[in-house]
Amino acid sequence: MANPSKKKSKKINFHEQLVLTQWLWSKFNPDNIKGMHTLLDLPVHEGIEHEGEDAGQTKFFTELTRDLVDKQTLDIDTLRRYDRNIVRHWLQISEARNEQANSELNLKYFQYLSLLFTEYYLDQYFNHSEQMLEELNATVVAYNEEKSDSEILQPYVANDLNKVAYWSATGSGKTLLMHINILQYQYYTEHASHNDKIEQIILLTPNDGLSNQHLEEFKLSGIEAMTFQKNKSRDQFLKYVQIIDIHKLAERDGDKTIAVESLEGQNLVLIDEGHRGTSSAGVWMSYRDTLTKDGFSFEYSATFGQAINKSNNVIKQEEEEIKTKAKMHFGTKALTKLDDAQLKALNLDELEKQKARRGALREVYAKNILFDYSYKYFYDDGYGKEVNILNMSR
Repeated sequence: MANPSKKKSKKINFHEQLVLTQWLWSKFNPDNIKGMHTLLDLPVHEGIEHEGEDAGQTKFFTELTRDLVDKQTLDIDTLRRYDRNIVRHWLQISEARNEQANSELNLKYFQYLSLLFTEYYLDQYFNHSEQMLEELNATVVAYNEEKSDSEILQPYVANDLNKVAYWSATGSGKTLLMHINILQYQYYTEHASHNDKIEQIILLTPNDGLSNQHLEEFKLSGIEAMTFQKNKSRDQFLKYVQIIDIHKLAERDGDKTIAVESLEGQNLVLIDEGHRGTSSAGVWMSYRDTLTKDGFSFEYSATFGQAINKSNNVIKQEEEEIKTKAKMHFGTKALTKLDDAQLKALNLDELEKQKARRGALREVYAKNILFDYSYKYFYDDGYGKEVNILNMSR
């Protein structure tokens, strides 16, 4: 219900609600995309160092750590480790592409930052999750100050942490980042102190055409993948990325569909424009939660802004659920017309609260988006009308 003690404020821009992104930026210096653009976005800073004490590191790493003591919140050895992981993964997925293009592909600065943020996130998730949760909730508390009820975010819970998203402009190279994200997650599961073995890797796409494109891209990256075949046993495709058109997921098995519950497990789930593949956000988010319940998901979209355009935070979504319930039981959505007993009967149970939390897309993505390189940043960096720049075909 609304909290009358909260002050009203000017409607906030969604970019300003991205609390996970804010928390991650607080770990780096510069602590914003414009500052990093100024520091790193020059051709001379792209590529890998081949000599000196930073040989084998990216040139971005050299710039981030140059001549400044305690410049970063993270210590230099940690940054060095993250950077070496990124280099190793990049070399693996770019080898065949370099041969095909007869040139060396290099990461762009924003791609590198996305991967660096992911390294930090996964390290915290696997090794320091309690501290991570505390820090994220401190970020939420700071964000909530002076916010209206329609803008307030609920605290993170542990189950929120296994889902992250990337707001990536079309043409910014999200396919290659997806492939490296797979390798990053595999690395951290293999080095985790507890058992987080990946049982299967699933990529969800909005249509078969995009599924076929992904299949070709995986081949170039040296990652084994196949389109999903429902009649094969799970053991037969454990080593493959299973590519599934989201329209083939359903509550129950059918001739052309598969019951989403049959895919449950310790999954690594990759989602390409998932919210564009269904007409119902509630159904889609339910499928996502089922697939990732015991695993982890990376989601990618250029259109999160449109997806959340008319969506609510949890407070407002719960209010909508209560009004819908009132209409069903008492024939009106006007809560002021109901007596105390009727209002009490409208209290949401746990399942109804879960539904509201799942349907509050504005809040879901405000707390899930790990890196924001949406079109406004892409355009400001000068890439606006050029969507085939080096490694950035998608």
